[in-house]
Amino acid sequence: MGHTTVTVALLSSATVHVILTGFVLQLAKLSLLDSSSRTFSAPINSYAIRALFLLPFGASKALANLLAGVLVRVRDFKNQWGGTSLCLAVGWSALLLAPAFLLVSEARASYAGSWPFAALATGTVLGVEQGLTWSASLLRAMDAAGKERAGLASGWIETAGYSAIAAAAVLITTLETKHVKCAFTDVTRSATCAKVATSCASPSDWTAACTGECTCHGYAAIAATATAVAAAAGLVLVATETLASSRTTKAASPKDDVPLVAMNEAFAASPNADQGDEDELLTSSTSLSALQPSQAFEVSSPSPPTFRATFVDTSIKDVSRMLCCICGFIANLNSGLAWGLLLLWLRDHAGLSATQRNYVAASYSFPKGFMQVFAGALSDRLGRRALVVTGLGASAVALAVLASLARTNEHVPHDLAWQSSLAAALLGLGTALAYPVLAAAVSDRVSNKGAISYAIGTFRFWRDLGYAAGTLVALVADAAG
Repeated sequence: MGHTTVTVALLSSATVHVILTGFVLQLAKLSLLDSSSRTFSAPINSYAIRALFLLPFGASKALANLLAGVLVRVRDFKNQWGGTSLCLAVGWSALLLAPAFLLVSEARASYAGSWPFAALATGTVLGVEQGLTWSASLLRAMDAAGKERAGLASGWIETAGYSAIAAAAVLITTLETKHVKCAFTDVTRSATCAKVATSCASPSDWTAACTGECTCHGYAAIAATATAVAAAAGLVLVATETLASSRTTKAASPKDDVPLVAMNEAFAASPNADQGDEDELLTSSTSLSALQPSQAFEVSSPSPPTFRATFVDTSIKDVSRMLCCICGFIANLNSGLAWGLLLLWLRDHAGLSATQRNYVAASYSFPKGFMQVFAGALSDRLGRRALVVTGLGASAVALAVLASLARTNEHVPHDLAWQSSLAAALLGLGTALAYPVLAAAVSDRVSNKGAISYAIGTFRFWRDLGYAAGTLVALVADAAG
């Protein structure tokens, strides 16, 4: 199989996996947010409790990113599909637990503690799945594109994933209308609920005053179906890729599998061997011209550092990589606060309809998804720093606008919807400018290709801890009133 064909196959595969991951994540997340009070009767006055699943989601996703960096290295130098395929298989297999957790939780929704169980179990599984599959897709794409186009590859994967997230935010409105049914639990209602609600037939009829009295069921079925289908599709795709790769490897001619001894002899015979001129060796040696990029790199690179050494370097010793980790952490801390609490507040306190709230979510996700491929490609040409600084600045302005909207006592739903959508779009644009560039910047600072997966896994670990930190900040803010 030619180099170009392999590259296209790797990029296409990574794109499909990340689209599946983004789509199912958004459907499950919005279903959990809306079911927290409508199904599980979580306290309506505590937005942090209702967004509780973001805590185990962020923590488990962060740890899964570290695991992905290790799993990808298991067989990746022997077969470009090997390590990432293993990582993807583990991620999609973990997601198979989600439907059971969702359906059992909804069946026991009337029992005390049902919401914390649903939040903990489902959030953990979603975090593990996304951490493994998204990281594997990103690393597969970056390896296929090469270091010179790391920004473009990172941006492309983020664009594909977040475009799927945005599309799911629009689709969830239709699914909720068709599949979620509501009813009063008792014929006799409290005076507060009876005063504000005359009907409880659909999620739009639900009000905060009727929490625990007007209950809705069907959210778990939406999320369970989505996770089951995505997990099955992902596993089938991994199996297909693995079989195709195995057949290609067996069919390869002897010249495509150069023994390590022959490579070393060719290197020693090179006139520039003392200067370590790998580029001339690779261009002048017929025997080495058929090597895949990862194989060629293995010849000329020393043994990669250990996972522990790379983790310490990325977290502390290498200042540039450490700053990337800090920026990523802050970006996702903002996301944890804004997209856990804000989406709940807009629908259940500010009075936005499901359609209006979901369009606000899509206004964030579409720019974030669409612009990342351009931001990544631009950073390959202009450098990383300016885009990161601009993106973080735009995000700060957007969050300030959203905070000012939240402090307004009187809200007109129509006005609040478009104002929030504009601020959300700016936040999405700002995040898009920084997100893919940070991952590429970390890759730039790693000289040994064998350590890139460790470094990217470490960066994504610290970045996604921001989700958990954002939820903890929200819990403290709630407790403080």
